Amino acid sequence: MERQKWETAIRCLEVALHPNTDEKEVIAGVNGFRRTADGMPLSDFCRAIAEAESRTGVTDTAKWRAKLDRLNRENIQLRLKLEAEQRDAAQRLRDTEQRIRDLTGEITAAHVRADEAEQRLTDFRAAYRAVLDRANRPEPAPTVMERPAGTPSRFQTVLAAARQRGEAPAPVFSGNASNRKGANGAMPSRTPWTA
Repeated sequence: MERQKWETAIRCLEVALHPNTDEKEVIAGVNGFRRTADGMPLSDFCRAIAEAESRTGVTDTAKWRAKLDRLNRENIQLRLKLEAEQRDAAQRLRDTEQRIRDLTGEITAAHVRADEAEQRLTDFRAAYRAVLDRANRPEPAPTVMERPAGTPSRFQTVLAAARQRGEAPAPVFSGNASNRKGANGAMPSRTPWTA
């Protein structure tokens, strides 16, 4: 593999492992490395670079070691960042689930209160309708107690007892009788009462 391809493949890995690279760019960088390295595993790729450098006599071990260390550090930082994002996403999911449970409880309680209010309204309407029905119903005429045929009234009984004793019936008017006499001393004639 020529040197330019190696540098391109290493550059793709650098981009993929940089902490500020988003997920799409990570995938694009890894795919770029695979295409450039022709599917060669990373360890084989690194050995091939080292062997080629040693053959050409331009090996700069310190430079490659520093580059590999940097890539390892960036890889660790990226992994930590992804783990932190996963923890944050899991916490947000738990918070959302708790909020949904809280809202579900509130909605259930609101339904219960609405059902109770509807029942009270139905009971009130029924009571109000009953009051209106009673108010609009005509009052029954008072009933006169009827005596069985042939049974004398109380007044008739008292009058009959007075006649048997020979007593005169008691005057109809109470109070001073002299006020009711006429000029000749006779009782004034009464006109019958009519309704």
